[in-house]
Amino acid sequence: MSVAKGFLGKIKYKHRRRLFHSDEYYDFSLHINSRYDYQPDIIDDTIIHEMIHLYILYNGIKDNAPHGVVFKQIMNTINNTHNRHVSVSHKHTGTELDSDTRRKSHILCLSLTTDNRWCVTVCAQTRIFEIYRVLNESPIVKQMEWYYSTDPFFNRFPESRIAKLYKITKEEIDKYIENARRLECDGHKIYMR
Repeated sequence: MSVAKGFLGKIKYKHRRRLFHSDEYYDFSLHINSRYDYQPDIIDDTIIHEMIHLYILYNGIKDNAPHGVVFKQIMNTINNTHNRHVSVSHKHTGTELDSDTRRKSHILCLSLTTDNRWCVTVCAQTRIFEIYRVLNESPIVKQMEWYYSTDPFFNRFPESRIAKLYKITKEEIDKYIENARRLECDGHKIYMR
């Protein structure tokens, strides 16, 4: 089980090239994300998805991409034969995102763009000043506000190492920063107001 943000399921393995032989894949393990509260059919479809990868690797079948022609043929056969909904990727629902209730520390930059849209950037702590510099110099950002929050709502956003803006409504901002601590950032220091 895993709580990583980047995947719902993953097959991990070791790989070695063998001289004059095909590549060898071994020591397989299946990882399922337990960060969110997924419906059982989504977990089942994810396991099937990962088992297709395992089948292709274990049997040394060549495909043109990780989710290539062979993968999609097997996936479509399973879906049609067994009335499944296996897919190449999974888009989280609001309910799934709301199920992550862990309290974590977040340093947030709320940016108001020149077209009057609010955006949030959840900053990696090692990149705060770099993100500040990029947003401060951006022609599309006209205002920045910095906050410290432990609200689980912000778990849904990736911890950015670059200045990536995620649109957020003013109502969400007002609701979710209600208990946040306002910060001051000048590009060299960040501190509580």
